[in-house]
Amino acid sequence: MSFEEQYREVAISCFRYLGFTSFEQVDRLTIAQYEIMMEALRYRIVDDEYRAHRQAFLNFAAQAQKKSGKKTVPVYKRFRNFFDYEKELKNVKEKKHKKSDPRFVGISKLLKKGGRTDGRIL
Repeated sequence: MSFEEQYREVAISCFRYLGFTSFEQVDRLTIAQYEIMMEALRYRIVDDEYRAHRQAFLNFAAQAQKKSGKKTVPVYKRFRNFFDYEKELKNVKEKKHKKSDPRFVGISKLLKKGGRTDGRIL
């Protein structure tokens, strides 16, 4: 593929997917930046698909029924049984006041060692 063809493909992607509005923006973009932006776009697409599938699942779950004797009744009689909004707000508030997120404890320890696994400073 020639340089002109590659530039055209990058420019089209920038205009179509990344919200660029001018060729000046495309010209200032480095290859590394473009690759990162396109990778982020792919993640965003997966996230959008996840939300759509989750919504489809929740629509199905909200209509779920169970047998009660000879008849069927809804599994969730009240919306709160399906989704407890107040409980979720409380969880968010409690997490906000936590000192550290357990997902980042390892990174924190590594940074305290100066980025080296043997404890020496770089």
